Amino acid sequence: MLPFLADIQRDVHAALGPVLLDALGIRDQAARGFALGTASHGIGTARALRESEVAGAISGLAMGLNALATAIILPLIWARVSPRGMAPPPIKREAVSTSPRPRRYPANRRPPR
Repeated sequence: MLPFLADIQRDVHAALGPVLLDALGIRDQAARGFALGTASHGIGTARALRESEVAGAISGLAMGLNALATAIILPLIWARVSPRGMAPPPIKREAVSTSPRPRRYPANRRPPR
């Protein structure tokens, strides 16, 4: 369900992003490209490239910087927020029995004596 919502969000940003940027009076092509690349990734970059080459280039750069920042900063935040830090989850080990496995018999048949 969550990836579906992320797809919808990305498409809405790509469709309404230029309209919102126009309404806010943002005319700088670099700022428009940065906003579209960060918010709506590849679709936004394609949309920004349709507006101008500068917006498309900055949009692609913003998309890459966003991925890099997420890969570097998110683990640092997780290490501070998580109670275990960056430690892996504990391994749950089941008790191992050394006795042979008990035989299972159908309900209508009795085990041999």
